[in-house]
Amino acid sequence: MAKGYVNTMREHVARQLEAYGEDQLAPRVFDLSEAAWQKLGERALDYACQPDTPSGAGMLIDKALCMAAVEVLEGTRRPLRRKRRVYPK
Repeated sequence: MAKGYVNTMREHVARQLEAYGEDQLAPRVFDLSEAAWQKLGERALDYACQPDTPSGAGMLIDKALCMAAVEVLEGTRRPLRRKRRVYPK
């Protein structure tokens, strides 16, 4: 696992969750404790640094943040509801 964490704002993670179809989880990032928020950042770095993506270059940081948010909020890993982001107009 990577050492360190991804530092971002909760508003950004909530917007990315919505774009990936995780509307129910998006508002919950604002209720995370500081310890859980730190864990989300650590797991996001782990996801971003995984070499097992098709290109071998790791995944997009926003996707990594969302994967980490799902894991921290639900307590388990699972795919995001959308493979690609869709932003509301």
